[in-house]
Amino acid sequence: MCGIAGIISKQNILDKTHISNMISSLDHRGPDENGVYNYENVSLGHARLSIIDLDSGKQPMISSCNNFVLSFNGEIYNYKKLKKELKFKGLDFSTNSDTEVVLKMFEYYGVDFVKRLRGMFAFAIFDKKRKEIHIYRDQLGIKPMYYYQDESLFIFSSEIRSIKQIPCLNLNKSISAIDHYLWLSYIPAPLTIFKNIKKLEPGHYISLNQSGKIIKHKKYWEIEYKSNLKLKRNEWLEILDDKLSESVKIHTQSDVPFGAFLSGGIDSSLVVAYMNKHLGNVNSFSISMDHSEYDELTWAKQAAKINDVDLTYEIANPQTLELLPKLVEHYGEPFGDSSAIPTYLVSKLASKKVKMVLSGDGGDESFMGYNRYLRFFNNISQHSQSNQNWKKKIHWIKNSIVKTQIHKYSYQPSFYNFYNKIDYFKESFRRKLWKRDFEINYELTMSHMDKYQFYFNYSNIDFNKTMNQGKYFDQKSYMVDDILTKVDIASMMNSLEVRTPFIDVEIFELAAKIPPSEHLNSKAGFEPKSLLKELALKYYPSNFVYRKKMGFGLPTEKWFDPKNGYLKKEINNILLDNNQPIYNYFKGKPIQKILNYEVSEKNTSNSNLIWLLLVLNEWLNQN
Repeated sequence: MCGIAGIISKQNILDKTHISNMISSLDHRGPDENGVYNYENVSLGHARLSIIDLDSGKQPMISSCNNFVLSFNGEIYNYKKLKKELKFKGLDFSTNSDTEVVLKMFEYYGVDFVKRLRGMFAFAIFDKKRKEIHIYRDQLGIKPMYYYQDESLFIFSSEIRSIKQIPCLNLNKSISAIDHYLWLSYIPAPLTIFKNIKKLEPGHYISLNQSGKIIKHKKYWEIEYKSNLKLKRNEWLEILDDKLSESVKIHTQSDVPFGAFLSGGIDSSLVVAYMNKHLGNVNSFSISMDHSEYDELTWAKQAAKINDVDLTYEIANPQTLELLPKLVEHYGEPFGDSSAIPTYLVSKLASKKVKMVLSGDGGDESFMGYNRYLRFFNNISQHSQSNQNWKKKIHWIKNSIVKTQIHKYSYQPSFYNFYNKIDYFKESFRRKLWKRDFEINYELTMSHMDKYQFYFNYSNIDFNKTMNQGKYFDQKSYMVDDILTKVDIASMMNSLEVRTPFIDVEIFELAAKIPPSEHLNSKAGFEPKSLLKELALKYYPSNFVYRKKMGFGLPTEKWFDPKNGYLKKEINNILLDNNQPIYNYFKGKPIQKILNYEVSEKNTSNSNLIWLLLVLNEWLNQN
C-alpha cells in the first residue's frame, strides 16, 4: 500500500521540487521508501509501504524496454496467476512484486488490461513511446484517486492535501459540494469540495496525452445483476462459504506481520473465523465505546475466545474529539462519518504490532445489512397491500420478485424514496439553513438527483428486484465515498494497510447472482444479512449471530446532549460563535435549533447534524 502522485505541465515548464513536495506530504502512506521520476513535462512520484517483495519492487518502476513507467498504489491478489500466464507467453521478470506484473500486463495486453486485475489499486502508467498517461482506479473504489485540472497543469494524487502542495492552484470551493455533504454526510464522486479537483470513479480510467489533455474517460467494469434462480438456499450457503473462505485466504498474501479488525459484528467475526481456519492464531484489534449501547467489545471478546486469537483493544472517550483537526486535515474535504475517529484509533492500535490487517467492511452492502432496506421495503409493502398482515406482505414481495409484478402497483420505488430514509439535513431544513446568497446551491444539489436515480434504476437491474436497487446505490456511492474513504485515510495516517475480503470483485459478482428472495423468509420477514448469519452459525452460537445490529460510530447522542452531555459547553462555545466560518454561509437560528435538539424530523438525529456542522466548521477554519 502506498501513496502516488503525478504532474503534467501543459506548458512544458516543470518545477521538479513540486513532485517531491507532494510525495513528502504522503510519507504516512509510504514511510518505507520514496521515489520520483521526471521526463520532459511529466513527473511521477511514489511513497512506498512495503508489504510484498520487500527488497525489490521499487517505484516508480520502469519497464525493461524503457518505454513504460508505473507508479502503483495497492495490492493485486491474483498476481501470481497472472505472472504464470505471462511467463508462459515468454515474458521475463526481475522481481517478485505485483507491481512488475501490472507493468508487464500493460505492456502485453494494452490499456484495457486492467479488467483482468483482482485487487485494490489506483495507479498511473506513462507510455513514453505513445506520449500518453493512463490513470486507473480499482473496480470497487477501495483505493482513492484525485485529479486537478486547469489551463496549465494536470495533477493527480492519492490525497487532496498532496495536490494542495502545489502553489498557486485555482482552489475555489464548491458550495454545491457543501450542500451534498449536508445531505449525505460525504461528498459523492466525482465531486470534491474544490471545483477543479475531481475523484476518479471506481471501475474507470482516464487517458491523457502528454500535453495534459484528457483523451479518454472510460468505464471498464460494471456489476451485472443476473439472479440465478436454479440454486437452492443450502447450495448458495455452500458456495458462499467456499468463496468467502477463499477470498480471506487470498487477501492474506503478505511478507509482513498482519492481523484483523474485530469489532464483534458478524462481518469482522466471520473474517477472523476464516483467518483462524487458514492460519491459526492471529492478532485482532478493537475499539470500545464508553457507553454500553454503542459498545460491542463483549462480542469481540467472545469472538476472539472462540477462535483462540489475541485481542488488543482501547476505549474511546469524549477526549478523542481532540483528534478532529488532524483528521479533517488528512481527509482534505468535509467528511461527516463520526466513525472516522474510532477507525483512526483502531488503526493506530493495530499499527503498533502489524503492518496489514483484514477488515469486515462490505458485508452490509453486498448482503443487505442495513436497516434502511427494511424501512424502504416496508414502505413498498404498505403502499401495495396496506390492510394485510406482515406475513402476507412478505409473500407479496417474494412473489413480485419472482413474477415481475411490482410494476402493477401504484407505488413506484425510486431513489428519492429510498434515500429519504437515511439522509441527514433534510431538503426543507437545508433551505432554511443556507443564507439567501447561497440558496441556489440547494437547487444545484437537487439537479444532481438524475445521476443518483440512474444508479438506482441501473439498466442491468431488473426493475422488480427492488432490494438490488438499494444495494447497488450503496455500492456505488455510500460504500465508496464514505466507508472506503474513511478506512483508507484513517489507516494510511498510521501507515497501516487494510484489506477488505468482502469488497472483492469475485465476491461482488457472486452476490449479484443471488436472488433477492433469499434475503426473505416467511417467518422473520426481511432479515439483514440472513445468508451471512446462517454461515456464521457454523462458527458462533445463535445468541451471538442473532442480535441487534450496532454501528461503529461515536456515542455523540450522549456526548452532545443539551442537558447532560459531556461536551455541551464545548460544542456551544464553537457553534454559537457568530465569528465562526459556518456563519458566512448559514443562518444562526437553524443552528440554534439543532443545538437545542429542536429538529425532530423523521430519521434525523440532532447529534449527527451537530457533528456535521463541527466537521464543516473545522474544515472551513483550515481552508
